[in-house]
Amino acid sequence: MTHKALEARKAFLENAEPGLSGLFDSNLSMSEVMGNVESFIGSVSVPLGLIGPLTIDWSGEKESVFGAGATTEGALIASINRGCRAIASESVVTTEIQSKCMTRMPMFAFSNAEECARFVTWFWDNESEISAKAEEASNHAELLEFEIVQIDETAHVKFVYDTGDASGQNMTTACTWHACVWVFGEIKKAGIELVQFGIEGNGASDKKVSEGSIENGRGIRVESTVTLSDDTIKKFLRVDAQEMYEAYVRSERIAEHVGMVGFNSNVVNAIAAIFTATGQDIACVGESGTGILNLTRQNGSIRFELVLTNLVIGTVGGGTALPTQNAVLRMMGCAGTGKVERFASIIAGFSLALELSTLAAVVGGQFARAHQVFGRNKPKNWLVRSEFDQKFVKPIIEPYVEGVIQSIDFNAQARLDNGILTDLSAKVVRKMVGFTPMTVHLQNGDMLSVLAKSKALDSEIIKGIHYMASQIDTTLADKILATANYLEYRDCHLKEIEVFRFLDKRQFNHMPRFYGSKIDEEREVYLLFEEMLNHDSLTHFNSELSPESWTKTEVVKVVDALVEFQELSLKAGLSQELFHVAELGEGELFHLYTDLLNQCKVDRDQGFVNDLNHVFDLINQKDEVFGINVLCHNDFNPRNIAIRSSGELAIYDWELAVIGSPLRDMVEFLSFVVTDSWSDAQILEILELHRSKFSIIVAQDITFQQWSIEAKNALKFYIAGRVTFYLLGESMLNYGFSDRIFKASMRMLKVLS
Repeated sequence: MTHKALEARKAFLENAEPGLSGLFDSNLSMSEVMGNVESFIGSVSVPLGLIGPLTIDWSGEKESVFGAGATTEGALIASINRGCRAIASESVVTTEIQSKCMTRMPMFAFSNAEECARFVTWFWDNESEISAKAEEASNHAELLEFEIVQIDETAHVKFVYDTGDASGQNMTTACTWHACVWVFGEIKKAGIELVQFGIEGNGASDKKVSEGSIENGRGIRVESTVTLSDDTIKKFLRVDAQEMYEAYVRSERIAEHVGMVGFNSNVVNAIAAIFTATGQDIACVGESGTGILNLTRQNGSIRFELVLTNLVIGTVGGGTALPTQNAVLRMMGCAGTGKVERFASIIAGFSLALELSTLAAVVGGQFARAHQVFGRNKPKNWLVRSEFDQKFVKPIIEPYVEGVIQSIDFNAQARLDNGILTDLSAKVVRKMVGFTPMTVHLQNGDMLSVLAKSKALDSEIIKGIHYMASQIDTTLADKILATANYLEYRDCHLKEIEVFRFLDKRQFNHMPRFYGSKIDEEREVYLLFEEMLNHDSLTHFNSELSPESWTKTEVVKVVDALVEFQELSLKAGLSQELFHVAELGEGELFHLYTDLLNQCKVDRDQGFVNDLNHVFDLINQKDEVFGINVLCHNDFNPRNIAIRSSGELAIYDWELAVIGSPLRDMVEFLSFVVTDSWSDAQILEILELHRSKFSIIVAQDITFQQWSIEAKNALKFYIAGRVTFYLLGESMLNYGFSDRIFKASMRMLKVLS
């Protein structure tokens, strides 16, 4: 390979099909791929996900191991990790290497069966010399044994090797060829005439599944085992253990009936992902994916055993030296010599974790739901990244820019957190959603930092939430789907655009600057352009995990801003400008709230359960109607409220906005900033401040008793409809604040009582 040849290939392809520049993108140099590929033109990027920790017992020593899987199949990494969490909660995986070898089976054909028999006799007479010749070709291969199968006039001679830490296909080929060259000369001297020879007659089943390889060995045969209690299976895998076992028995019967080779649910998915991530020979996934799963019902538990019969892997050679692949191996503690058995054990452990999760998902209905959300009707002519350029963007933002736009740079390398809802929708759609940062250059030399938000449809958000909920409880997931029209996610792709337009028109200054929007319903384009906040000029940003950082002065500023946008909505009379910002259908959501509260009781102490029961009692009570509804941000917490160095607020992410209680946003914000150091009097002081300011804008004398009742109503629905989502999602999304805000919310309820 030469750079001149590479450029020639590029020129040829670009001439044949213009617009293929992306084909040549690569983070690999020509020297790095030498020996791995021919006619090099570029490399393909595959998303890489972190898996683990997997808890393994190494002869009495417990270790938590991380790995990585490269895949384009959504839900795979999450499923492996769910199995890992179940294992780590009460047990460890134990593994056993049962055999290790690599084979090559050359074919020797002769004129008749008698001549072939003479060759077989000669071969066994010279076995030791042939073995020595084979080992001459490698410093690492050890020839373990021969096996000869004679079929009529043809002898198939299996060379069985130990190839150390290499997978060994190339090594065994070289060694076997070296020995066979010596054999050719020697049998000719003995008067044995060879008619045909092949270095591999297909008897080794290289890269293919065969009963012979399963029974006699090829690659590494490794077993992984774990025992999980019924309670753990129910808590982490969300399925009844007995139902899981019965489904396994029935599934095994049909597998035997149809002649399945081995038996497992999904082993090859884990193996393919790890192979891709670690530079293994991808073509070996076929034989390496042969797995035999066995479940044994014990008293109050299930013992899971998985045997991978033919794991063809290496920790040296091949693609294991490529930079990313080698880094993954090093992360797993599996790079270099002396590591291949550890590597096999870890693969077996992760494969077992996936088996637990997949079997549970199939039994519990989660598998069908997880894949259902990926299905959709024929895609529309979606907006794609390649057309999102200066020509597209400039006409949209120019009316909102003070000056003449000279150019726009798109910062594709910027690392931005898209947020929970966007990440969930990204699981179910393949169109352009999320954030795109831009730098706008003006002719006067000024630069503007602009953020484009491409909104997912409300139906796509609901599908993402449905998918997440199905990992917890399938009945809950279906209830969310059934009540979607009454949830705050309805029209979320339109609401933030409407609110930004509404507030910008009224010169509301406590938000990022508005730079325009674009809606194209036919193409499902819903774009919002806003000021991109500079972290260096902010004192508070994404401070949901730092409640102690909020001072009283800053909390008062939040109250002032809250009352200001509430007043704006009241003055506008909740007009057509906020057409899609509607009230929550809380009456229709009672059964969903009940399910959410009940799910949150699982594995909680009695005090926590008592608090949840108290909230349940409250939502069963008839509300006293307050009678004044306002615009509610409805996600009003330090995740979405920044403070500039100047002290000004910047409130963003309005996609969940609703019309509702003036206390809804207040109680949510307080649940995030109230700490144990706050006194009850301080909580009441902030609520009283809000009451007094709100009374002024509505020109009514609202008593604190009325305000307290409304605050309790807002709190109970906030806990039942939002905090419960955080509590249930904590194990998957690791928010880090769920228990804290629940505790603060319950405290406020008690203070108000």
